Amino acid sequence: MNARQKISLLMASVLGAGTAWSAGYHLSGNVDVFTSGDRQYMQATMNVRYNTTAAGSPYALVNGYANSSITIAGRDSDGTYFSCYVSPASNLYSAALDVKNNLQDGSRLYVYKQTTSSDCENFSLGQYSYFIE
Repeated sequence: MNARQKISLLMASVLGAGTAWSAGYHLSGNVDVFTSGDRQYMQATMNVRYNTTAAGSPYALVNGYANSSITIAGRDSDGTYFSCYVSPASNLYSAALDVKNNLQDGSRLYVYKQTTSSDCENFSLGQYSYFIE
C-alpha cells in the first residue's frame, strides 16, 4: 500500500468515525412508574433528545420556585402518572433543591412516596454517561 492509499484509508476511517459520532450513541430515556405494597415509585433516565420509539409520550420533571414546594412528577409509556412534592418545611427540602438544580442529560432519577400521600418520601439522583444520547 502506497502513502496515498494509506492517507485515503485514514481519511475514510476518520470520516466514518465522525459520522458515527455525530449520530451519537443512542440509549433511550425511560420513565417507569409502578406500585409495590404501599409505595408508588418512579425511576427515570433523562435524555434531551426526542425519542421517536417511545410510546405514550413519557416524561419526568422536577420543578419549583424560590421558597416554594418542589414537585417531582412524571408519566410512563403506559400513561401511569406519578407526582409528589417536598415542602420548604421538610427535612428533604435541601436535597430536593439539589435534585432540581442538577437534573440533566444523563441523570437517573429515583423517587417514591406512600400511595396514600402526595409527599415525596425519598429520592436519589445520579449522573451516568451511558444515559447520554
